[in-house]
Amino acid sequence: KNFYFSIQYSTELSNVKYIVEYNYSFEWLKDHSKGAKILTEELKVKESGNNKFKSYLKRNNNKAEYLSSLKGRCNNELNVENNELAINKIANFDSLFYLELIKELNKIEFSFIKMLNTDEAFNSALITKDVTSEGVELDLDNGLNICEAIFNLKEKEPEKYELLVNSFKTLIPSIESVSAHEINLKEQFGENLINKEEIPFEIPEKIYDIRIKEKQNNQLTTIQNISDGSKRIFLLLTSAILADIKNIPLIFFEELENSIHPYLFQRLLIILDEILQESKLVITSHSPYLLQYIDLKNIYIGVPSTNGVATFQRFKSSSINTVVSNAEEEELNIGDYIFSLLIDDFSGLDNEINDYLEHKLDE
Repeated sequence: KNFYFSIQYSTELSNVKYIVEYNYSFEWLKDHSKGAKILTEELKVKESGNNKFKSYLKRNNNKAEYLSSLKGRCNNELNVENNELAINKIANFDSLFYLELIKELNKIEFSFIKMLNTDEAFNSALITKDVTSEGVELDLDNGLNICEAIFNLKEKEPEKYELLVNSFKTLIPSIESVSAHEINLKEQFGENLINKEEIPFEIPEKIYDIRIKEKQNNQLTTIQNISDGSKRIFLLLTSAILADIKNIPLIFFEELENSIHPYLFQRLLIILDEILQESKLVITSHSPYLLQYIDLKNIYIGVPSTNGVATFQRFKSSSINTVVSNAEEEELNIGDYIFSLLIDDFSGLDNEINDYLEHKLDE
């Protein structure tokens, strides 16, 4: 099936608040060189408080039209190629009155950090083809430079570093201290550290490590020696703090509960909420225990369907008290009660799933 993407967000430019909606669709590459083309594209904008959007850009296949003046109509023709987004083409029009809106739209990024393997993430020395760059940046491919990122955080954002350490110690009371270290190999071993003619990869001039002092130990140890759950918590807190520093508006955590004891869920959510001052947090989870610490108004339930696409629905405000009461009557926490509805009642329902869910949530 064709791919469809849509995003709507609010923004403020020149003290005026706007609601911006942008979408596009494309056909996938198919046999015999068919497909691989953009089908539709649309940019609509309205001032906050207005009910009606105004079209700034619209496209159907290779026919695209854009708005050139605020009082005009969206009918200026624009030549675009099959695989070229019209929004990127008009971004080069210097005189366009909504150019700042387009620039802001193009700044929106979706980055994925693959940090499931916590052992690799905390390696102190990275032997790679490219030496890691300095800065409070986390490697978005896999998070493998986290020790370096934490050291740079300590040097450049000491208050945020203290927030990270204190948050970690609050969640893991057995941790007495956390310290980030940099070791300059070049200073210790001189210019002969690397023979680039014989070695096909580079050893970085600096290596980084995070040292942990636990109550049960009489000395500092590398963070690699603590449990996977503790390391995952450290990664989550680090990601949240770096997202807040970079003013990232939205951050996603997939399966937040992996390797983390259910006892820590509530405190972890509270601390993440405190760290993310401006960012919104979206969590996906299969854990019924996590649900009991989240307001039902903020929970979306993913329901399978026959076409292989999950639909997401929320509880109606009028039904929330009933759901809580039913859970109490059955002596279940709210998460177990919701999961029991999903598992017991949806088994084998096929086409009736969505209708049944809507009816059940109304109840």
